[in-house]
Amino acid sequence: MQTQPAVAARPIRFREEGGSVADSATGVLLVLALLLGGCLAALLWAKKKGWLDRWIANAGAGAPGAGGLRVEQSLRLSPRTVLYRVGDGRERYLVVESTVSAQLTALHGRAGAAPAALANAAGEQGDD
Repeated sequence: MQTQPAVAARPIRFREEGGSVADSATGVLLVLALLLGGCLAALLWAKKKGWLDRWIANAGAGAPGAGGLRVEQSLRLSPRTVLYRVGDGRERYLVVESTVSAQLTALHGRAGAAPAALANAAGEQGDD
């Protein structure tokens, strides 16, 4: 027969952790915020230097008259036909868009040209 030891076995000692889960998550979030802030600062610095101009679609279009077309006015002529007056700062154009075609007409002069061209476009297109 086996004899039992006289001394009772000691309980297993577990590792004690100093902090809670919230402390470790806070540290991770702080490091993440610092990394994202650094990346944002680097991107803004590169944009200021002009290194990102070929990847940014609207680079330099912030100033008025710096290129690019903008719609000045639109007029629905019929359920399937729309007339747009667009300009780029120097020139103005009329675009008549329908389901079957699109027409581009340059406007000459600033005043008086738009109403005559509108009347011609409305007379030509009709109600598709």
